[in-house]
Amino acid sequence: MTNTFPKAWMTCVAFGVSSEVWMYRQATLLRKLDLTVIAKRFYNEERFPAVGFESKCVQHRWRLPRQEFLRQSAQQILGRLNRRVPGFAASPGETRWWFDQIERQRPQVVLAQFGNHAMEMLPLFQSQQIPVVAHFHGFDLSRLLRNRRYRQQLRSTAGQLAGYVVVAQYMRSELLQLGVPDNRIHVIPCGVPLSPMPSSEQRSGACRFLSVGRFVDKKRPELTVRAFASVADRESQSTLTMIGDGPMLTQCQELARTLGVAERIHFVGVKTAPEVKQAMMESSIFVQHSAIAADGDKEGWPVAIAEAAALALPVIATNHASIPEQIEHGKSGLLCDEGDWEAMSKNMLTLATSPELRQSMGRSAYDQMQPFSVDNQVSQLQNVLLNASAMPAANPVHEPR
Repeated sequence: MTNTFPKAWMTCVAFGVSSEVWMYRQATLLRKLDLTVIAKRFYNEERFPAVGFESKCVQHRWRLPRQEFLRQSAQQILGRLNRRVPGFAASPGETRWWFDQIERQRPQVVLAQFGNHAMEMLPLFQSQQIPVVAHFHGFDLSRLLRNRRYRQQLRSTAGQLAGYVVVAQYMRSELLQLGVPDNRIHVIPCGVPLSPMPSSEQRSGACRFLSVGRFVDKKRPELTVRAFASVADRESQSTLTMIGDGPMLTQCQELARTLGVAERIHFVGVKTAPEVKQAMMESSIFVQHSAIAADGDKEGWPVAIAEAAALALPVIATNHASIPEQIEHGKSGLLCDEGDWEAMSKNMLTLATSPELRQSMGRSAYDQMQPFSVDNQVSQLQNVLLNASAMPAANPVHEPR
C-alpha cells in the first residue's frame, strides 16, 4: 500500500541522546507524516531503534572546532564560501549530499530540533522553498540569546519560518520580543507517557528521594546534595538516589563525602527510560534544584519533573522557567527560590515527615499531568507540521548560477 502521508524530515545535530528521550517519542508518534530523521550523529541505536520512521546520517561533513567561538567563526566562513547556497555552513560535499536527499525524497516540511540548528539549516531549505518549523527547548532561548549573531539571526528571520514551537510560556515571550508574529508561535510542552496511578504500598517504608538529570550547572545538583544532607541529620533512614551523569558528578560525590552522607546518596549513572520509570515507582519524593546557570542557560519544560508527577510523585523544586507551570506550590509539590538550598531542605523535611501529605500531593501531581500526555502533545505538534506542509510545494532542485 502506498504511503499517502506528507513527506517530512526531522533534522537535528544528535539523535538518541539519553537525556532527550522526548525527541525519540516525537519521531515514533508522528504517525500522519512519512518521517525521516536526519542527524549528524546517532547514539544508543539499540535503545532508540528507527521504528515507524527512516533514519539517515549526514554525509561528507567537515568536523568543526568544539570551542563555541571558533566553531561559529568556521561556520561563518563556510557560509560565505558556499556558492551553491550562500549562508549555508556546509562543505561542498555535504551541500551536494543535502541536495541529493531533497531531490530523492522531496520533503514537504522540515522540523528542525533546537533554534540554533534551525538557523543553520534555514538557508538550505529556504533556497528550495521547503517550509521549516523550528522546535525550541530551553538553552536556545536563554543562554544562546547572549550570542549577538544568533540573536540577530532570529530577529532578521522573524516570521520567515512556518512555525515556532516552544515548550514554555517564557520562551513565547522571548520570541515575541524578537519580532516573531504571535500566530506563528505554538506553546506545546513535550508531554509524558501516562500510566495508572501507582499504589501507595509501592512507596511504603523509609523516605526515598530521587533526582534524575544531567550533572550540569542549570540543575545545581550540588545544592540538592546539600539540602539532603541537612534532612539526613533528622531523618536517619532517608536516602537520595541521583540518576544521571555530567561534568559536576565528581564534585557532587566529593561533597557527599565531605558532608558525611556518601553512604546514603546513591549515584547510579545514566539509566534507560524503563529503569528511570521503575526508580520513580519505588521512590517517595522527586527533587530537582533547577536554576539559571552562570552562562544564562535555563530549563525548557523539564521532562523528568513531568514524568515524576505523572507517576504520582510529589515534586520539590524551584521557581525556575516553566516549573511553576508544571507544579502548583502547596498542592502538587513545594517550590523554593533558586539557590535557596536551605528552603529546599525544609520542604524536603516537611514531606519526609508526612506520608499523608506526600500521598495527597502525589495525587494532585498525577491529576495535573493528565492533560500533558505525550500522545496529545505530539498530536498538536503533528497538526502544526501538517498545516506547514500544506504551504506551496518546493520548487525543483536547481543549482544557483
